[in-house]
Amino acid sequence: MLTALAGDDSKTWKLLRDVSTGRYPLEVGPWDRASIWWAVGRDNDEIAGRPCMFNDEWTFSRDGAMVFDAMGDYWGEGGIVAEDLENDCQSTNDMVGPDDEDLSAWGGGEFTYVLTPGSDPKLKVDGLGAFVGFFKLGNLEEVSVPQTSVTYDIVKLSDGDVDTLIVEGQYKWDDTDGGYWRFVLVHYDNPDDEPDLPTGTAPTAGFTATISGSTLTTANASTDGDTYEWDFGDGTTSTEENPVHDYAEDGVYAVTLTVSNAFGSSSAGPMVYVASGSSPDLTDAILQNGSWTIRIEDYSVFVGPGFGDASWWSVPEDGLNGTSTGGDDWSCLADDEFTFSTGGVYGYDTKGTVRNDGYFEGLSGNGCYSDAELAGVTNDGKMYRTFANHSYLFTPASGGDNATITVTDGAADAKAFIGFYKPYNGGENSDQANAAGGGTTSITYEVLGYADDSTQEYLLVSVDYTADQNGSQAWSIVLVR
Repeated sequence: MLTALAGDDSKTWKLLRDVSTGRYPLEVGPWDRASIWWAVGRDNDEIAGRPCMFNDEWTFSRDGAMVFDAMGDYWGEGGIVAEDLENDCQSTNDMVGPDDEDLSAWGGGEFTYVLTPGSDPKLKVDGLGAFVGFFKLGNLEEVSVPQTSVTYDIVKLSDGDVDTLIVEGQYKWDDTDGGYWRFVLVHYDNPDDEPDLPTGTAPTAGFTATISGSTLTTANASTDGDTYEWDFGDGTTSTEENPVHDYAEDGVYAVTLTVSNAFGSSSAGPMVYVASGSSPDLTDAILQNGSWTIRIEDYSVFVGPGFGDASWWSVPEDGLNGTSTGGDDWSCLADDEFTFSTGGVYGYDTKGTVRNDGYFEGLSGNGCYSDAELAGVTNDGKMYRTFANHSYLFTPASGGDNATITVTDGAADAKAFIGFYKPYNGGENSDQANAAGGGTTSITYEVLGYADDSTQEYLLVSVDYTADQNGSQAWSIVLVR
């Protein structure tokens, strides 16, 4: 293993430039590796945009020495460097934090390392400012100042025409949940084999769409695209620039667009739509015809920069169906019942368990808890309990306006919501010190669609949580019965 890392005398490594194999130089995602949150070169042109990272060199010698050469420049990571240095390449002569912290130790120098082989191989780099790949990752945390040492798990270390070193480390925001950073470095036996950095512009994907009955009409807003790949969520695709798609069955569908050119690719969406060509318009009577629960599929509880937009994050199906555990377990949300009754009565039933998503003070972390544990919560979170006598108002769609459902608290110690307690009009329940719902007593949900495929009914609702209600941030929920 030492020879693979340091050669016969020494070996110099640089961040990977070629992402055609599906590996990325920098990658970040959740602990369970169920997805990749973001990666340099994945649906973006960050390789071209961060040349100051791709000239960095790490040289490991057999005697335990490591030299890092930043080549005089570095990437000004937002939130770590001073505001005027953020999100661009900067000189290593100017490495300061937001409060004038001295970050110069990250600018290069001579360090040492310890390589631990075996079934769980490790690479530890020692010395103030030592790191491999990207300075943001420390030991089980993301850091904003240089560390005295960082230890990485070695995922792969291979020796060939193109040697590969993959290291990663975890960070956490509580005892049960967190993420990982992974860094891929390469060494070319023939330096001329290293590919040049791309100089063109990768595309940027974007689209809007409208649905009328079962017909989806798209409007492509992408830039610099050469090819287009639409996925309509029903098993069909299109390579047209602005396709029109007819759904064969009523239901809820997630639509994505991937745009590509010679310099990369970019994806937009998913955007979630309801096909309802054979379904009646939603009425108050239909709404009342039985209890609703959250659909146990992907894109059933999600958040994004608009109504029905799942592009920021979505609860995975594994979280809703009970497969995931601990902080990733959302199954206690999936059995909750939401019931609309005559006379404007609205009820919520936890069915014995609730999901904590950071707001319930006194619980040990995110995940599922019993009603008894909810009762012991020491802030307003305990108000999100079973209660049968809230009220609601259904307003039918009119003209170009969606139908809406407004739910109102039925008691001073019980909060009304639909689907997921976190969002409300004007904010999110995240700061445990704040009043539940920001102190408001009602929430209005936009009804984005209703469908009945004769075996199941679908209801897609969305809540704007921006302070000025401009529609640019929304949680959306798919309910079924």
